[in-house]
Amino acid sequence: RRLQRKLARQVKGSNRRNQPKLAIAKLSAKESDRRKDWIEKTTTELVRNYDLIVLEDLKVKNMTRSAKGTVESPGKN
Repeated sequence: RRLQRKLARQVKGSNRRNQPKLAIAKLSAKESDRRKDWIEKTTTELVRNYDLIVLEDLKVKNMTRSAKGTVESPGKN
């Protein structure tokens, strides 16, 4: 946030504007790498620890429809 405020104050097209811009890019790249690393480690652990991994395509709309209810029979929220 601090770097983004600093960048917002800089004059567009100036050489000094590149410094906070580069710093923001480095931070976001680190954050992206951290996320990728976590995903890799988690998926590797899951594959090593479990024999079978199953994904289920749930229809959330169908599961929550009854909670809404109708005027005659109101559902339980």
